[in-house]
Amino acid sequence: HVLTIFVLTVVLLWKAGGGRWVGHFVPAFALMLFAVPWPMGFEQSITSGLMQFVSGVIVEFMNLLGFYAEQSGNLIRLRNGWVGIEAACSGVRNFQSTLMSAWFVGELFRFTYVGRFLLLIMSGLASLVINVGRTGILTWTTHASGSNLTESIHDPVGYVVSVIAFAFLLVFAF
Repeated sequence: HVLTIFVLTVVLLWKAGGGRWVGHFVPAFALMLFAVPWPMGFEQSITSGLMQFVSGVIVEFMNLLGFYAEQSGNLIRLRNGWVGIEAACSGVRNFQSTLMSAWFVGELFRFTYVGRFLLLIMSGLASLVINVGRTGILTWTTHASGSNLTESIHDPVGYVVSVIAFAFLLVFAF
């Protein structure tokens, strides 16, 4: 639906002011492409891939540190319990909000389209790396202290990750 509205908006801008209006206003209207939920199938494929990727990286990291960890789908088995990387913890929401913020900052600073694309790529990669770090912290906490502590710090760590991702975005923009 949002693509239909976006195309309709572009057509109306073209009718009202020609190519100059389209070139001027389309970047601002393109923000809505990032701001709405992605189509279910697309989001689920990304979420599934992110859950598998993050689980695999954390298992390898824990094993490199000498701590037993085994991957079973999107679950990480530790000696004293399991860590589940669920859809909400896959990082897709943080990833999407980081992309939306990157597009907004690119428009705010009037970057070229190449600059905006580079900002999107760098911010998206930073978001993924930071989310792996978040999952690593939560997995380490489960290993060291059990799942009760992990549950209590889960949301605050997520908020901190969002702030860090936005800080990286601003650093990349400058």
